[in-house]
Amino acid sequence: MLSLLRGKAYEERKLPFMATAVPNAAARALEKVSGTALDWVWRCWSTAQPWPQFFDMTQLTSPASAAELKERLAVNLPFYRGNYAIVGGGLLVLATLLRPVMLIAAVALFLLYSYLFFGQPEVTNPWWTARRKQAVLGVVSVVTVYWVDAFGTICSTLTVASLLAAAHGAFRKCADETDFEANLSNGR
Repeated sequence: MLSLLRGKAYEERKLPFMATAVPNAAARALEKVSGTALDWVWRCWSTAQPWPQFFDMTQLTSPASAAELKERLAVNLPFYRGNYAIVGGGLLVLATLLRPVMLIAAVALFLLYSYLFFGQPEVTNPWWTARRKQAVLGVVSVVTVYWVDAFGTICSTLTVASLLAAAHGAFRKCADETDFEANLSNGR
């Protein structure tokens, strides 16, 4: 096809399907995923307690009994869940940034996700369903995680985040617990 640009005829070149489908699909997927991810981050951030309260070292004491430990965990884990999610997410992002191959793998998996769910035109083939696309993405994700040796990094990072949350929940006084000692002047 020819088009006229400033009075000169130029031949329009059609790009192959893959050259246009993947960037367009990636843009649509990024729009959807970033909106979902931003909603998740905003929900975590909005349910998070104030950081000075979260890091208040004067509120850390060892529980006196198993019943108190159980009560602290039952109260603190849901109360500070937003803070724990942000700390865990931050640790996971840090671990990914420290291993660039994991970052490259994450981008490649995102591009595959974009192409499978947003880049392909509507197909009339009943065999290629959303469930099969999810299965392909799942298998490729597992193989990629194994190939870049990210399974250990992801598991260890999530384990450290869980242990930090459990330790904070166990040693932090309950949020509704009144600190009578702080109200006394001169130890009386």
